[in-house]
Amino acid sequence: MRQFLLILVLTLFDPVAVPAQDTDYVNVIIADLDRDKRDDTFRICPQNSGICLAYRLSSMDFSEMKSGTLESLGESSALKIRDGVVSLTNLFMRGSNVFKFRYDSKTGDFLVIGYDNTQMGNAAGDGSGSSSYNLLTGVYKAQWYYWDEERRKLEPRPAISEKLEITPYKLQDFGESLIEEFYQLDFRLYETMLLR
Repeated sequence: MRQFLLILVLTLFDPVAVPAQDTDYVNVIIADLDRDKRDDTFRICPQNSGICLAYRLSSMDFSEMKSGTLESLGESSALKIRDGVVSLTNLFMRGSNVFKFRYDSKTGDFLVIGYDNTQMGNAAGDGSGSSSYNLLTGVYKAQWYYWDEERRKLEPRPAISEKLEITPYKLQDFGESLIEEFYQLDFRLYETMLLR
C-alpha cells in the first residue's frame, strides 16, 4: 500500500512521471531497480541552482537518497532506463553528456558506472568527437576530429584507448566536482594524445 501511495503522489505532482519503458526519456523512473520485484523510483529533483538525482528503493523502506547538487545540469536533462542501467542525459548547445548508474546489491547503492561525452565542435566540425569511460572496467576510449585547412576536410586525430584505475563512485558522490573530474580526464588525455 505504501508503495502504491508513493507512486500515486509522484505521478500526481510530476506530469512526466510514468512507468519507464526502455525508450522513454522522463524526469521520474518507476521500475524495479533493486530486483526485489517491487517498484522503486529514481528521479530528477529541481533545486534552487540546478538539479539533483534522488532515489527511493523498496528494499530501503523508500527512504530517499540524493546526489550532490548539479548546477551545470538542468532543464535539458532527462532520465532513461535500459537493462537496469539508469542514464542521465544532458544536452547543451553543441554537445551532450550521458552519465550512467546501476544499482549494486553489494553496496546497497547506485554506482556511477559510465560517462559518455559528445562534442559537435565548431561549424566546420573542428574539435568534434566523443569519449566514453566505463567505470566498471576502467576502459576509456575517445575519437576526436580537427578541420584540416589545407585539405578542406575534417580529419581524425589518433584514437585514444586507455586502461585507467577503477575508482568506484556512489550516487551520493555524484556532483559538480565529479563531473569536473570527468571533464578534466577528457582534457588531460586529449592533451597527452596531442603530444605523442
